[in-house]
Amino acid sequence: MKHVLIADDEDMVLKLLTRFLERMSFCALGCRNGTEAMERLVLKKEDIALAILDLNLPDISGIQLAVQLKQIKPCLKIIISTGDPISAMEINNAYGSQLVDKVLNKPFSLSVFEESIYGILGKPL
Repeated sequence: MKHVLIADDEDMVLKLLTRFLERMSFCALGCRNGTEAMERLVLKKEDIALAILDLNLPDISGIQLAVQLKQIKPCLKIIISTGDPISAMEINNAYGSQLVDKVLNKPFSLSVFEESIYGILGKPL
């Protein structure tokens, strides 16, 4: 089973996305800040295939967290979720690499969320 790490400081968003990912047959690991997300990745590095990071976490920006997570696991796929008008191309151009695979602009529907996850990870067997 593929594991998905979610870092979002909004409890309602975190619970909703965690439950939805579990219904999609993924193991969801919810975190409320960047520190917790880093700890989870270190502990479950081999299992985590995707990280969904809120752009504005209380202790670190989602982009800075993405950079740190990629240092630990370079093949990690990353989605940034944000209400700010920014694209994956803008982030990747600024960092000169394929840091982010997708940006989900809030508010997004669960069907857009599902399509984004399957587009990156494929459907679980």
